[in-house]
Amino acid sequence: MYGLIIAVIIAGKLTAPTQVPGSNAMAPKLSLFAAFAHLAGGIVGGLSGLAAGMCIGIVGDAGVRANALVLTSKDSEPCAIPAINQPQH
Repeated sequence: MYGLIIAVIIAGKLTAPTQVPGSNAMAPKLSLFAAFAHLAGGIVGGLSGLAAGMCIGIVGDAGVRANALVLTSKDSEPCAIPAINQPQH
């Protein structure tokens, strides 16, 4: 989602290229600073999406494992913490 937002912001700031005098070549109206700023914005958006995906995966894995511990507990009152599920001697 962040990538789409950044793409819309960057696309709104782009302008059509102009023809270079004396040739058929087209040159963009974009400074080097603006180009690197757009690159940095894209990289930051991508890395934040990657980090969010990894966090969601880690939390989801922990939730599934905790749910499996609760469902396999043999006590009358199940608990997700394995040390609590051990019988008292």
